[in-house]
Amino acid sequence: MDAAQFQQLMQQMQQGLAPLAAPPQPFPAGAFALTPGQANPANPIDYTTSSGIKVWIESTAPLTFKFSALGKEVNTFCEQLMRRAVKQGWNLAPANIIDIPDGDAENRNVINEYGRLTNENIRTHVTTYIATNTRQSQNNVQMFECVMNSLSREGQLTILAEQDKYYITVANVDYPCGPLLFKLLMQKAVIDTRATASLLRENLSSLDTYMSSIQSNIEDFNKYVKMNYEGLKARGERCDDIMINLFKGYMCASDGEFVRYMKQKKDSYDDGTDMTPEQLMTFALNKYEILSKQDLWNAKTAEQEQIVALTAELGKIKDANLKFAKTLKSGKPGKRDGSKKDNPKGKTKPKGKKSQKDKYAWKRIPPKDGDSKTKTVDGVTYRWCEEHPCWVTHSLDDCKVRQKRLAELASRDSNSNNASANTASYANALSAIITDLENQE
Repeated sequence: MDAAQFQQLMQQMQQGLAPLAAPPQPFPAGAFALTPGQANPANPIDYTTSSGIKVWIESTAPLTFKFSALGKEVNTFCEQLMRRAVKQGWNLAPANIIDIPDGDAENRNVINEYGRLTNENIRTHVTTYIATNTRQSQNNVQMFECVMNSLSREGQLTILAEQDKYYITVANVDYPCGPLLFKLLMQKAVIDTRATASLLRENLSSLDTYMSSIQSNIEDFNKYVKMNYEGLKARGERCDDIMINLFKGYMCASDGEFVRYMKQKKDSYDDGTDMTPEQLMTFALNKYEILSKQDLWNAKTAEQEQIVALTAELGKIKDANLKFAKTLKSGKPGKRDGSKKDNPKGKTKPKGKKSQKDKYAWKRIPPKDGDSKTKTVDGVTYRWCEEHPCWVTHSLDDCKVRQKRLAELASRDSNSNNASANTASYANALSAIITDLENQE
């Protein structure tokens, strides 16, 4: 720029007619990329340069966990490998090694649709470039080394002595094949037969049973669902009833608050709210984690705590009565004989005078097998009542405890959908039983 041009530019800037900074210059063709591995996919990488060596190190580095070729790890392994493929440009034309044509010449993603590609599909496609000096052949070796470096010792043992299944021979030279190695690992991790899809679909249709088998662990439940659901998709199968099965499984969780929350989600979904299986599983997991962190997962309601307390108290009273009845039946009155254990000061009770409990202790002694359940004492007829249990003067039909129990059963049968009312009634019945037992003593 000469002096005249500079002077003219200064005048334009003062008048606001010229930009304060020079406009950005466009990148040379093929120079811009989101990651180093995505740059210039049509050109081979020069591994003699420092930038080329960095690309090699990043592309072949192991994934964040070691794959043991187990079915439960497949989803995580595929997700991480696909991220590496995108980052390193393995899916970019013309260096694409991920999309492989199937028998109908339709491209399939070998990572996400491994079940729809045969070994022969992969081998035929890879043979077209594996021995060429192209970026595609370089990407193939990068994928191979990445997968190998990401295997655990157990994973390596699963493919031991099977190199012929993931090497391709061209002109008497053996070349490693990344897609074939991945396909072999999937075959080891997941039994891939015609019955596999049916088995996966059956697993998804019985999620309610599976929820009970894992003690309502929502995190494990979601992993199980995803493993089966992704397995179906990898084989090109559809699962249109996945949402129905998910709701059915969540409704069988043991936590009442969680079930109420999922019922709200189901009502919203039934009313037309758009929701994917992934979103529903995220909602469920978030709710589970919140309740768990607040120690509210499977927390008892006030009615349930009342029932537990009353049941425990009833058990104590029954145990005490049973123990006392056995003591009297064996002829060993124990503490009721006025011994020094009961009366450490050595005081004895006046002869001929019995305490009220001693006087009616016989009421707790049940009749022996074959004996009559009716007897007369001091001119009063008594009957043995299984509801109390003791000798009473009322008839079985007039037993208040039995009437309350029968009324409770009838109420529970007629109001099976009202859990809170049943709980309160049951608690009241227990309370009445305890009161009657205490009044009999």
